[in-house]
Amino acid sequence: MRGLKYMGTLIGSAAMVAGVVGMAVGVAPASAAPQSSPGVTLAIGDDPANPANYVLMVRGTFPMSEGDARDRLSHLAGGGGMDYVVYADDPGENDGVIGMPHGYLGAPGPAGGHLIPVPNGLNFFRQISVPKDDLDEDDGTDEVYVKVRFVPGNGAGDLRAYTQPISGGF
Repeated sequence: MRGLKYMGTLIGSAAMVAGVVGMAVGVAPASAAPQSSPGVTLAIGDDPANPANYVLMVRGTFPMSEGDARDRLSHLAGGGGMDYVVYADDPGENDGVIGMPHGYLGAPGPAGGHLIPVPNGLNFFRQISVPKDDLDEDDGTDEVYVKVRFVPGNGAGDLRAYTQPISGGF
């Protein structure tokens, strides 16, 4: 009987060690860009209004029913809206914020974007003009991505999404 009790303790300890090892193996390094959210995209082009800038075009949808999307927008409180935060994705380093976060209060927000309910969720689009020097954040190939955040402003949880990283010689 004592052998069975010892065997149970041994099996339980092995399972716990295997679980901890499994969790550690699955953790990505802190410097890796978060996995991009399905359907959330980033495109970068020259800003025709300002040759010293690039235009970042971010688009996507937070998946939910159209009714839930309408409800979130109708209960948007003061201070609620969208945040777009541009990050440098540098392997081996913590990803730093490029410039200041770009926040837009209310829905649909100012010209250059929208925040609207659609049949498959809460759709967003934003064009952000960024100085070219801001994206040239290191001496080699630059990698950037954008974190998108819907802030309801009423204490409810934020919605977050990430674009794919884009590499280039900015």
